[in-house]
Amino acid sequence: MDDVASHPSAIAGIQAMNDQHGILVDTLNSLRHRLAQGEDRERVNEQIARLVEFTSMHFGCEESLLCRYEFPGVNEHRAAHRTLMVQMREAYRRKLDETRAQMKKLAALAHEVEASLHYLDTCEVCDPDRLLSACSRCDLHECGERAPELVAGFHAHPA
Repeated sequence: MDDVASHPSAIAGIQAMNDQHGILVDTLNSLRHRLAQGEDRERVNEQIARLVEFTSMHFGCEESLLCRYEFPGVNEHRAAHRTLMVQMREAYRRKLDETRAQMKKLAALAHEVEASLHYLDTCEVCDPDRLLSACSRCDLHECGERAPELVAGFHAHPA
């Protein structure tokens, strides 16, 4: 994977800004490498949080300098910063929505597994020879329940 390289326009002629641009590029590259190597989510999230925090701090410093030295494109530069921050927030909102949807699916799966375990806990009365063939249409089940999908599906296609 190729590293992100600094764009020539990132050379500001002010060492502090050049150093911050270098830190941003290094942080992005580190994050890309961590993601590519499958590093655990907690460490990746920490790196993302540092990137967002540093980016926000950097934008404030840069805009302050641009105003102090009456940079002719300060308003456009500030607008570009705001646009990038909006894009970052939108990306996080999308990821949060995706995460919540995944959590909802996992919660439904956990409920189904719990229901299956509860159902199977009552199957100890069955003869082991008949258990696999009769479980999805059990006539001995004490609860009178229909077999949960995971139990019925497991036995619907015997090997």
